[in-house]
Amino acid sequence: MFLERGYTPYVMVFFSYWALAILVMKSSKLKLQRRALELSVVPEDTDFVLSVATVQSLLRRLVDVSDAPRRFFVLNRILVSLSNLRNLGRLTDVGDILRSRADHDESIVEISYN
Repeated sequence: MFLERGYTPYVMVFFSYWALAILVMKSSKLKLQRRALELSVVPEDTDFVLSVATVQSLLRRLVDVSDAPRRFFVLNRILVSLSNLRNLGRLTDVGDILRSRADHDESIVEISYN
């Protein structure tokens, strides 16, 4: 019966396996991104205060914790925010930068599913 219906069942099976392969790849990428959430970037010292003076130590710690922080959404957001804080010197802009990066990352993920 499968062979008597022409080429349509073959195309359907091909696209079904293709979609399944994409979902498996996305699942493995998501597991990798979740591992980045387990990393301790900020010092656990209760007296730690984020300021322009402590930015450089946090950037070094970020690079020490992860070989390639730009590969992870969360670590990349932290890296961009801390770099901008170091360059601009205003702590009030960090929240805006984080929101901007979150919107950007959300659009990237949304586009990847299209």
